Amino acid sequence: MRRNLIAALALSCVVLLAGCQEPQPSVAAKPKGVPEDAFQVGGTDGGVYVELSKIATDPPDCYRGSIFEERSGTLWFRGTLKLRPSATAPVDVHNAALFSGWDGDALLLKDGRKLVAQR
Repeated sequence: MRRNLIAALALSCVVLLAGCQEPQPSVAAKPKGVPEDAFQVGGTDGGVYVELSKIATDPPDCYRGSIFEERSGTLWFRGTLKLRPSATAPVDVHNAALFSGWDGDALLLKDGRKLVAQR
């Protein structure tokens, strides 16, 4: 009887501890057509995938980019983005942590700057 009680208690502890693990965040696969090097920007209300590059021959405040809808991978914008304000430090185009979102006209940086789409 005592062995059964100890076994039941041990099993209960294992079950309780297994239930205490934090859930792992699910990482959705990128939609078809979104480049492998594109990174995700945005919050829980929606976001985009961003692919950015800096061409050495372009003016210092110009970047090249593509913006893709987060779920479908639809291309929303492709072209030149200008840094505003322009007389500021260059943007690290590979650092996703610098960006907070896309407002439809500009890629917003967390420090208040933006890369404005040139249409």
